Amino acid sequence: DTKGTSVSDIKISLTQGSYEPNDICVINIEFSDVYQSKLTKEFIEAIISVLAKHCKLIYAAAISNEFRSKVAKKGQDLWIGWLTYINRIEISDLLPADIEQKPLKDGVLFSLSSERVESTDEALVQTAIEIRDVLGEKGLLNYPI
Repeated sequence: DTKGTSVSDIKISLTQGSYEPNDICVINIEFSDVYQSKLTKEFIEAIISVLAKHCKLIYAAAISNEFRSKVAKKGQDLWIGWLTYINRIEISDLLPADIEQKPLKDGVLFSLSSERVESTDEALVQTAIEIRDVLGEKGLLNYPI
């Protein structure tokens, strides 16, 4: 019985791999299914931009589990999402010309679409796979990047 209980629309968790002060920390931001339908590209870009400005951000992606399962490749640590940030400015030259991109502090934020990407959009799934393959060949989808 869930009467009288509530579910958070946003869940943020932080995980650090070890006690070393310079070790990687993972920030996972999960949105409820209801809240996800309200998310805009501008809102997610703002979150990633703030993190890139104030942290040593290595990677960020807005991606659904279904989309990730279609574009993930075994042996790669990072995925290409609807919006993806990678802290290597040189990836700008490797992205297709029609991919919107925005330089941030130490890297590039790029977008597959101005609208939220669904896993059923095969054209965008294919674009993500093509980007994954190009960046993967350069070793830009594995830690450390």
